[in-house]
Amino acid sequence: MVMDELIVRLKRNPALSAELVLASVCTNVLALADTIFVMIVLRRYIAYGFDGTLIILTAGTLVALGLQWGVRRSRDILAADVSRDFDKTLSEDMATALVDSDAMALQELPPERVRGAVVDFQTTQSAYDALNIGALLDAPFALMFTASVFFLSPLLSLIVLIGVAISLGAGLASVHLARRGGADLADESGRHHAMVGTATRAADTVRVFGGAEYCHKQWTAQVGRIGVLRNVLEDTRGLSQSVTLGAGVFVRVAIYSVGAKLAVEGELSVAALIGASILGSYAIQKATACANAYSLLEQAREAMRRIGELTGLPGERHAGAIPETYEGALELAGMSYAFPNGSPLFQGLDLALAPGEVLAVQGANGSGKSTLMRLVAGLAAPQAGRVLADGRDLRELNPKWWRKQLAYVPQEPFFLAGSFRENLTVGNPEIEERELRRIINASGLVRFIDLSDKGLESPMIDAGRTLPVGIRKRMALARALCGGGRLLLLDEPTEGLDAEGTAMVYKAMNDLAQGGATIIVISHDPAIVKGAHQILDLGVGEGHVLRPGGRAISQEQVAR
Repeated sequence: MVMDELIVRLKRNPALSAELVLASVCTNVLALADTIFVMIVLRRYIAYGFDGTLIILTAGTLVALGLQWGVRRSRDILAADVSRDFDKTLSEDMATALVDSDAMALQELPPERVRGAVVDFQTTQSAYDALNIGALLDAPFALMFTASVFFLSPLLSLIVLIGVAISLGAGLASVHLARRGGADLADESGRHHAMVGTATRAADTVRVFGGAEYCHKQWTAQVGRIGVLRNVLEDTRGLSQSVTLGAGVFVRVAIYSVGAKLAVEGELSVAALIGASILGSYAIQKATACANAYSLLEQAREAMRRIGELTGLPGERHAGAIPETYEGALELAGMSYAFPNGSPLFQGLDLALAPGEVLAVQGANGSGKSTLMRLVAGLAAPQAGRVLADGRDLRELNPKWWRKQLAYVPQEPFFLAGSFRENLTVGNPEIEERELRRIINASGLVRFIDLSDKGLESPMIDAGRTLPVGIRKRMALARALCGGGRLLLLDEPTEGLDAEGTAMVYKAMNDLAQGGATIIVISHDPAIVKGAHQILDLGVGEGHVLRPGGRAISQEQVAR
């Protein structure tokens, strides 16, 4: 139910909830008392015609309004506390899901759904803010005001009750009609945002390959569909608002029309007529506010469902052994892996690397080279077999500790929203400035950083996509070297580099290997392949390992 989440929040702190209910009772009783005061004073004025009575009426009403404002303000402060902890927890859960959920599971979630989670979070905050909670707590008092009118005139109370029913019915009908349209609008808007992001990041591709017309057609079609969906929602809301406003006008006009007739016939005093009008307005106001709040709760329920798809992702494992050291040995023992509903990438893959050895991995596109890196990094788990580090299964080791032993340079590096310094040192924030400068020099970044406006403090824009390919590669290499890992994972490290950059990669690999670091490198660079101790070719049958002499050894032979 729509109200379930609010009930859960209120139950979390019974004392606070009791104070909220008491504050709601006080503010509405004050409104009722003020109306009764107005009726009494007006009756005296009509009876005696003393102008001072009007001064008393004005002063008393101002005092009552001030008291109502003070109580309502106190209630708003209390209501804000209802959701504060929930919002904080939900925000932390979303952040945890983004950075700590299983990487494979996160990638299966549509990107637009992940980006839309921020908007969904804001929707839930708006739905459970102090004003909406107050409106929902005030809703039952619409019946109190209607009942109060009954004591003045049963006929007028029936008119008020009809107006309340119309207001609530229009609001609930609007929620029901907008439910499907809102979900469709959110999905279409997500696809539109994704298209805009793609066109922005692939600006050169759009221009070189004549994609402007294609993108323009997509834009026009998506904007058209969004416009239609938005118009439907706006029409629905507009109709609901018109009906609600009409209900308010109906109540006021009907009360004065019927009440005037009753007053003429002597069945109702003028003061009672004015009081009935005020009480009826209060009742309609509470019903309308409740319908609007209910509509926001319905939107929040859908938003929470979408957020749940993100926060419900399985998290990464955090437990595991933390060895004192990692010497650099790595072994793949009978490892098999296949994508869901896909053909196997590896079957019974066996190889062993001693500390300081270099493994070159080759193969056609889609043969599983990058997936192999992810398996070694612990970002994915084999369906069969084991990945062993110094003889210990990765599943026994603490993942956070294991990744600190890695120096990873992906083929398409991405960076975090921060400065150059923060990106380079993200894996080792305590690195000494002298060592950082040495790595920057070894990666060939000195000139680029010196020419940047703020040097190392320059901001990384759009995850580094705006940087030249060669600079991104050097940045990724420097980031990996700053971590100081004993196992270096390189995915096409010389691709896109000039001769100087390529030479720097060679030197970095040689220095690390001579220092005892183990290296797994995906590369078709002849110089790198020539210097490898072993070569794993994933493009021939089930893959095989070649040793330095050029002698091919099948996986079965290696296993024996």
